[in-house]
Amino acid sequence: MAPIPLNSSKTPLLIILLTPLGVALLASGLYFFSENWGIQGGKTNEGRLVDKAVAITEVSSQARTGEGRWRIVLVNPDACTMPCLAVADRINSIKQLLGKDSQRLELLVHTNPPPIHRDLAHWSAIDLDTAKLGQLLPTKLTHYTLLVDPMHKIVLLYTFEQAGSELLNDLKRLLQLSRIG
Repeated sequence: MAPIPLNSSKTPLLIILLTPLGVALLASGLYFFSENWGIQGGKTNEGRLVDKAVAITEVSSQARTGEGRWRIVLVNPDACTMPCLAVADRINSIKQLLGKDSQRLELLVHTNPPPIHRDLAHWSAIDLDTAKLGQLLPTKLTHYTLLVDPMHKIVLLYTFEQAGSELLNDLKRLLQLSRIG
């Protein structure tokens, strides 16, 4: 059988049939190898997502204050020393950077003994059962920051190192998408 000339009538049909195959190969390559090409995957938040629905009311009887507001809870079971105060200062800056949305946010701190430092003057103290909270959360950390939604559910968990621009980015996104709080 003689070879088919390139400008025969079957060439457009061949192109039409091979194009979907090429697109499928390109799409699967992007799906499986996108990390190597600098394309961000399905991650949309910076903090650690708390998959299991954990309500802050399960570990604190005081959590009903600030109804309908987002909360940042600074958890530090010891006295609030320099690392804790540095995180509190970053979170104070985050609240100021939110501008008009800062009214939708309440700052809570859990320390032992309760906070008396002047940098924590506008933070509300909250008493948490840290042992129970440690069992409910997917972390072995003892010092961390929680982001709690207006329905009292713990949404995201941050290490002290993440409680800065990562927290700000997530908070801006959540406040923009949220119709409550």
